[in-house]
Amino acid sequence: MRKVLPLLAIVFVVTGGALAHLPAAARADGVLEYDACPIVDGADGTYAKVIFLPTAVFYAGDTLEISAEMLSLTAPLMGPSQASFTPTIYLNIGGVQVDTASLPDTLTYTFTQDTKLADYPALEWGLEASPLIPLHAKWSASCANVPLAGCDALMNIPSTAVVGAFVAGAPLYWEPGQLVQPYTEITAGSTAWVLGVDKRGEYYKIIWGCDLVWVPVGTMGPNYDAVWNGAPLPADMVD
Repeated sequence: MRKVLPLLAIVFVVTGGALAHLPAAARADGVLEYDACPIVDGADGTYAKVIFLPTAVFYAGDTLEISAEMLSLTAPLMGPSQASFTPTIYLNIGGVQVDTASLPDTLTYTFTQDTKLADYPALEWGLEASPLIPLHAKWSASCANVPLAGCDALMNIPSTAVVGAFVAGAPLYWEPGQLVQPYTEITAGSTAWVLGVDKRGEYYKIIWGCDLVWVPVGTMGPNYDAVWNGAPLPADMVD
């Protein structure tokens, strides 16, 4: 369950002539933890960099898109040695640079699993610029959760497999006759890929939670949705 702290604020401080933009969060029960995606989504503005404090929480599928364009430089800031200077932008996740580009451009990153960034800085993006030229950029930041392809997209599913529906609660078995421990049951109304039956025809082999497991054949039946239209479940024997 996502835990969002009751107070979220934006704090601006001056560091080395450049603005640092820090989302701050209140402590609850001594633990600093907040859903960071909505804060990224509201971090548009003009500044040099953004630093997120620990512990920033992102969820699988959270996708960052952070665009920047440079503001016009005033003449006194530009000397002959800086005439060809091209600033770059960067995105760091947990202190590791994951994307960089020359202005103007967009930085992107997708979290593939739930992630708590507990080190400082938890998340940072900004300008890499000469200390002689204090620059700011105009930033546009967004974060949205984009559903990731399920693990079944990476599995070798036989062409004979069919998505079936559970007609009753189904206990999970690692092997026919060997219950998963702790006891786990799939509720009626759920659906899953069915690959075939065991040699005795007593269990269906299914894909569930990225694992290959078995359920009693009496717990599953055809799936009557618009895609499968009640297609019969496979009776092929599988190992």
